[in-house]
Amino acid sequence: MITSTGYIMNMFEFKSKLVAYWSSTGIFLIFAMALTIRSGYSYGATLLLLGSLTMLAFNARGTWGLLDKSDKYLLATFVIYGLSFILFRFVHVVEATGFDKPSRFVIGVLLYLFLRRYPFKLSWLWYGFAIGAIAGVAIGGYERFLEGFYRAKSNMHPIMFGDIAMLLGLLSLTGILYFKALKQYRSVVLMALGGLSGIFASILSGSRGGWIALPMAIIYIFWQGRELIGKKRVKMIFAGFVLLAIAVGCVPQLGVSQRIEEAASNIQNYVSGHNENTSVGMRFQMWKAALYMFREHPVLGVGKYDLRQYKQQLADRGIINQEVVPFGHAHNEYLTNLSEYGAVGFILLLFVYLVPMRSFALKVIRYRNNWQLKSLAMAGVLVPVSFMDFALTQSMFSHNSGVMIYILAILIIWAAIRNQEVSPVKE
Repeated sequence: MITSTGYIMNMFEFKSKLVAYWSSTGIFLIFAMALTIRSGYSYGATLLLLGSLTMLAFNARGTWGLLDKSDKYLLATFVIYGLSFILFRFVHVVEATGFDKPSRFVIGVLLYLFLRRYPFKLSWLWYGFAIGAIAGVAIGGYERFLEGFYRAKSNMHPIMFGDIAMLLGLLSLTGILYFKALKQYRSVVLMALGGLSGIFASILSGSRGGWIALPMAIIYIFWQGRELIGKKRVKMIFAGFVLLAIAVGCVPQLGVSQRIEEAASNIQNYVSGHNENTSVGMRFQMWKAALYMFREHPVLGVGKYDLRQYKQQLADRGIINQEVVPFGHAHNEYLTNLSEYGAVGFILLLFVYLVPMRSFALKVIRYRNNWQLKSLAMAGVLVPVSFMDFALTQSMFSHNSGVMIYILAILIIWAAIRNQEVSPVKE
């Protein structure tokens, strides 16, 4: 009887370890491969989905009971957002297409349940951020300096590459606090390297919109961590970043000063009417078109499928240039939602940003003296905040990479926090 019981316990322990490695591997691959190969994030996500489906088929009992009100609040926000945008497809045009991206907000719930049922190794999450950023700067450097590309992009749009790289870099910098608290200094060095790599990969992409978030994020991360790092060191870090920014701006090969000068020149040409079809000028025209469409259809917007038709009408009336018509979104998440889905879509977008941000911010306050949980919560805050910044110049949710990274980063980090609250895992 004792032997039999011991055998069962050993088998249960082996199974738990095996599943933990499965989920940890999936999480690591999501971020480590996000910038290197086409749809690299999907490989790790597939592992998590397979685990989720297996859990539902064979061991789902009691999983829902792991959730508290904060879990349900966050998951409900994602489900409502996803289902609402699926419903929009029928409101604007009766055609069963375009469900792919919004459905992922719903499917994310299954992945979250799996991660709560089978906790993963937190270090693998942090290492995924850093390795992904380092891989990003490696491929970005190869494209810029060896292949002669004007902007690094890997297998995606340069803006998406730069923004995701920036996010991975910022999350890696937050990991410095996590490993500093554990006194794992080799990992601290890796996180610092990942942070700088993500920032430089974004610079190599020439994605100016992502650079706006950098000063604010740096201040947030290290000011929050001043008690752990030390106020003098934090001041030195701030000074170091200022000097680094000046140095980067002075190196013409990196193209930072050139990109800033281009933006200023584009704005001047647009205002003067000399040339409206520059990069910035065409964005202004897209934004103008989006506001016109919102004004004419303020509640539910014009829909995705009639977007080009309405833009063509605006071009025919001389409101925008013909060159703007083919673009599939407004290069601004807020205006894209206002034009395509009206005030309803805009409010839903704000909720899918603000609810996760508030949830993580409350954890930062609650665990201000627990650096492992606080660093995770800070990373969670940075995801929606960064996407809200990226949304000013890019429609992130119009791209698979933007949708997947946002959903997965938030749900994985939130699962990590909740698992630690319920049953802390020693690394």
